Amino acid sequence: MLSRRAFLASTASLAVTAGITGAHAVMGPNDKFDLLIKGGDVLDPSQSLRDRRDIGIRYGVIEALEPDIAEARALRVINASGKLAGPRRSAQPRLSLRVGYRHSCG
Repeated sequence: MLSRRAFLASTASLAVTAGITGAHAVMGPNDKFDLLIKGGDVLDPSQSLRDRRDIGIRYGVIEALEPDIAEARALRVINASGKLAGPRRSAQPRLSLRVGYRHSCG
């Protein structure tokens, strides 16, 4: 299982790389996501969303938030089952994603 520290380091390096690459084009049918986060519980209060979703990231930007994205559409896949993912409010909107462990009370 991927630790939170390793996950954050990998997504940060993707965000830095994306900032260097320049202009971004709309995804075509044969384009791949740089990173696919599979099976995370997505929480986004601004959209009243709390459900299991896959997150497709390209050039450090969230390009897709869908119930199921095929792993073949990504260069790298991270399994986020059992983790909570949601938007992060920060000064740098390039990669606005926070993934963490779900805590239970009791």
